Amino acid sequence: MNALGDRLPAWLLVVGLIPGAHSSAATPASTATPPAPCVVSRAELKAHDLADIFLHRKGELELRGASLGCLKLENGMELPALLLALPPFESPYAIRLSAPTKKGTYVQPRVDMLDAQYATARSFGADRVKRRAQEVSLEVFMDPPNATERFLLLYPDPEHLAEKSQQTTSQTNATFVGTGFWISGSDKTTVLESTTEGKLTVQLIGDQWDKALKAAQSSSHH
Repeated sequence: MNALGDRLPAWLLVVGLIPGAHSSAATPASTATPPAPCVVSRAELKAHDLADIFLHRKGELELRGASLGCLKLENGMELPALLLALPPFESPYAIRLSAPTKKGTYVQPRVDMLDAQYATARSFGADRVKRRAQEVSLEVFMDPPNATERFLLLYPDPEHLAEKSQQTTSQTNATFVGTGFWISGSDKTTVLESTTEGKLTVQLIGDQWDKALKAAQSSSHH
């Protein structure tokens, strides 16, 4: 059994896009947006435009307190889920998802690539995740054989929730001592824990998207 149990409360399971701006005032309980009900079918999730998020929203995503999607898995576990509509395939590119680990917790992503009927074509989890000093990341390559894929389903990897690992970072200090510098160093170890809440960033990598991003940035300055 998973450390968090086979079923998480629906009110905990929330996923949304970071809004451009929001009021600092607390939302009254009477007007708060209720959590979206968990669905069993992926087709019931609202699809969000992946290209628009990358080009116009800095690729920023966040698991937070205003639910836009919740998926009930076959084992009964309910998790936040975000359905991203893929852009039409024109040339090979990569989709990169990253989650910062600076604050001790992070989201370890699970990605299912879906066809037009919402069936899984490919699936990527912990075996594909790369760990660096300040983040974990996962890349999905889009090539001609994958041109029939239509959606990317993103959710926390259920097999690794509450999983803990250690991260060690090194710091070097230089102290002037008369005729030269004394170089010393120290290591800092941080315990990291995967969770259902946290920030993620999505990037589209390739010549096509480099040009599209420059065009979008140029347009926003006029």
